[in-house]
Parts: sequence; structure tokens; C-alpha cells
Amino acid sequence: MGGCRLNAMSAPAVSTATMSRRFTLTLPVGHWRHLLNELQTMEREHSVYGTVPVEKVIERTRAGEQLLVWLRCQVDDIERLSAGRPDTETHARELPLLRPAAKYLLTTCDRLRRAALCRAFQLLGDGDATRKSALLADAKLWDGLMRDLLRQHGVQHPLSELVAPLPFSEGDLARLGLPCEQLLNGQDLLAS
Repeated sequence: MGGCRLNAMSAPAVSTATMSRRFTLTLPVGHWRHLLNELQTMEREHSVYGTVPVEKVIERTRAGEQLLVWLRCQVDDIERLSAGRPDTETHARELPLLRPAAKYLLTTCDRLRRAALCRAFQLLGDGDATRKSALLADAKLWDGLMRDLLRQHGVQHPLSELVAPLPFSEGDLARLGLPCEQLLNGQDLLAS
């Protein structure tokens, strides 16, 4: 008598734009940590490049918090499973993503890509080819994740208020071996 009765017809229609879609994130253990550290930095930093409406800040903050909680749990689990193993061991996890969280993840990957490119650029005249190659491989890995997010979730551009342009030119990127046209939104990386 007092039981709960479900009526399938009374459920509101949910638009596909608000439905969560799964995204498989496959990274080496060390990169899982880098991603978590960058999300934590973004959570603490709150630096904004430009003016942002308060609604966008609220949406961005929620997306960042959701990603951070999910990623903290995943990294804890991955570290438990891979204790004593090399940081290069790869782990895959499925992440439920709404569009705002997908955009925040894309922004996080873009920040990591930019950081790797900046560090590689600093080594350009140094002669440490091994370290430079590893940094360029990192930049390509983050770029690949960004492309996956574009393909699967339709997010292409990072949250511009959370990224700073690279402090070098298109020619410098080419000297690094990664011309703009090889990177997702390559032109957007540089100062106007």
C-alpha cells in the first residue's frame, strides 16, 4: 500500500547535452599524478586571464571540484595497485563527463601541454636531447587527450581565462619539432 511506484512516463526528458558520457582516460602512473597536481593547482590558484561572468565561474568551479574528487580517488587506487612498479605503467579508467567537466579536463590537459612545451623550449639550446624528447612526448600525450575530448565530447577550446599564451613564437614551436599545425588549436597557444 505505502510502497513506491515508478511511472516511466512521468520522468522528464533529459537533453543529450546534459547527459553524462563516458571518457576513457589511459595514462602512465606518473601522468595520473601530473593531472591530479595540475587540477589541485587550478583549484588553489583561481588566477583568471580576463573578465568572466559569475555564472561561468560557478559552473567552472563545480566541474573542477567533480574532476578533482574523481581523480583523487583514481590516483589513490592506482598508487595502491602499482606500489613498487615503475611510473611508466599504464592504467585506464572510465570517467563520466558532462560537457562542463569535459571542458575543464581539456583545459587541464592544455595547461600541462603548455607547461611541457615551455620546459622543452628552455632546454632548446641546452643539448639535453633526452629530456627535451621526453617533454615533447608529454606535450603530444596531452594534445592527444585533448583531441580525444574534442572527438568524443565536442570540446575544442580551453577555458581561456585559465590559460596563458606561450612566451615564444610559431617559429620557436617549429624549432622544437612541433609546428602549430601539428597541435590542436596550435595558433591559440601563442600570444596574439
